[in-house]
Parts: sequence; structure tokens; C-alpha cells
Amino acid sequence: MNRYAIMGTLEPGATGSIDWDDYGSFPIEITEVVSDGSFGFRWSGIPAEELDEYSTHVRFTIADAGTGTDVTVIESGFDTLPGGTRYRRERLEQNREGWDVELDELAILLEGVTQ
Repeated sequence: MNRYAIMGTLEPGATGSIDWDDYGSFPIEITEVVSDGSFGFRWSGIPAEELDEYSTHVRFTIADAGTGTDVTVIESGFDTLPGGTRYRRERLEQNREGWDVELDELAILLEGVTQ
């Protein structure tokens, strides 16, 4: 199970965390909130107390797709992570697998709402 918590108003600069029972707490900082368009945040990507040099940036964009909505997720910043090429590649692969799971869960949730 995962939980999301934001301290204060959902706006750039707000901080919070994403928490997974089996993985720990991941700090986030909101970087962008555009009504009906996009949402972005920095996150550690690894369990941590605060954001550090291991953080990457995630941006969600939504767009009308006629019969539905397209959701695009771009996570960037892996090329600047410390730890070398092997570590960066492992983080990229782990996060890509994680986004597959999370987006599948979102699709299931939204399908239940629209039925």
C-alpha cells in the first residue's frame, strides 16, 4: 500500500513524502502545478530523510485523447546521480518498473470510477 502526504498547499516548494509499506518513505518537493496540464516533483527515489544528490525529477502531463486521457510520465536526472553508470542504470530500471506498476494501478482505479 502506498500513501502520499504533502505539507501545506499543493504548490511549488511544498514538501511531503510518498510512503510504501514494503519500501519506506521517499521525500518529495513539488516543482510544478499547472491546472489541467502538468504536475512535477523532485524525489529521492530511495528511502531517505530529505532530498539529496540522489533525487530525480518526475513530471506528469495529462492531455485529452478524445475518448480518454493520455497520461505521460517523464522522470529525469539519472545522468547526474552519484555512483557511476552501473548505479544510474540500475536506478533507471528500478524506477521504470515501479512506474509500470503505479500506472497500472492508476488505470485500474480510474476504470473502476468510470464504470
